[in-house]
Amino acid sequence: MIFTRLQDFGGHLLTFPDWFRLDPSSGVPSENVGLTMDGAGEYNALKIQIPRTGTLKSVEFYNGAYVAGTFQPRITFEDPDSSGLPDGTADQYRDVTVSGTGWIASGIISSDGTDTGTKRSVTKGNYLWIKIKLDTRTSGSMRPDYFAHGSGASGFPWVATYNGVTTTRASNGTLFLALKYDDDVYTPLPFIHAVPGFTQEAFQASTNPDERGMLFGPMPFTGRLWGVHLPVSGATNATWTIKVYDSSSTLLASQAFDNDDFRSITGSGGLATVMFASQPILRTGRKYRVTVLGTGTGNQSIYSLDYNSQALAEQTVPWGTNFCRTTRNDGGSWTEDKTKKYWMSLVFDRQEVLSPWQ
Repeated sequence: MIFTRLQDFGGHLLTFPDWFRLDPSSGVPSENVGLTMDGAGEYNALKIQIPRTGTLKSVEFYNGAYVAGTFQPRITFEDPDSSGLPDGTADQYRDVTVSGTGWIASGIISSDGTDTGTKRSVTKGNYLWIKIKLDTRTSGSMRPDYFAHGSGASGFPWVATYNGVTTTRASNGTLFLALKYDDDVYTPLPFIHAVPGFTQEAFQASTNPDERGMLFGPMPFTGRLWGVHLPVSGATNATWTIKVYDSSSTLLASQAFDNDDFRSITGSGGLATVMFASQPILRTGRKYRVTVLGTGTGNQSIYSLDYNSQALAEQTVPWGTNFCRTTRNDGGSWTEDKTKKYWMSLVFDRQEVLSPWQ
């Protein structure tokens, strides 16, 4: 017979899923503008560590600003040089068309820039630069944007920019970007978000929907839910309740919370870590909802990641669409959206482990 018990973490807490990194100076997700590329040779580049061995096919990224003109963007794969920067040799490349802001897909990146050229073979753990540059330019500009980690908050992955004169190591963010292998599967890149920015959703008791959160599951382990991490912002009179439900919508835990509990400056925001007074056990293989219910007249905001496709939401983030946005209004039926996720993580203080037979 197998016996199990709930083991604590020696006074520590386990955050799950730990797929987000926040600017510690603000505690809320924010976007940084990349370098506006308005000269030939200028670039924004992202250095990554290869997540799995295989062959790369393409890249997708978010272009945050555009001025019409005559220029040719090019995506390249390059090795790091001895200083860690791109070595300037486009081992594989693809010229892309950018005609406005939005999510841009490169097409096949190969040795000759065509669909039939040799793709890049990669080995897990190696380093690679993905560069977005203006190969030629007569007029106009574009600007890939990125997720802000906060000054000095992230040493890796990191962005380098070149403005035609100076190369700058921009260590406080990562480009909004997705990497696809030749099996047509995206792969998660730690702390790199494959979204065109973030959506700050303000709501209150009279807003439809008035309850918004995440569907988590099936859970990969059994543990005791201590609380939640989530960035929030709102007016000083904003009030809400954080709730936990099982798959049958039975309420397992509830915690009232208001803006004064974490910061009392009108319109400000921060990373809230909220503990439940009654801490439920979440069990392996089961689904749970963790939501924020607006209870007052003041607007409060939580943050949404809105993916360009379900494939991006499923494949670029660990646990994929098993964890997705869930909403309802006035206690009605739940609606799920597998292309969206709220910025929310669960916090556990105990996890189920095997116990010796006695």
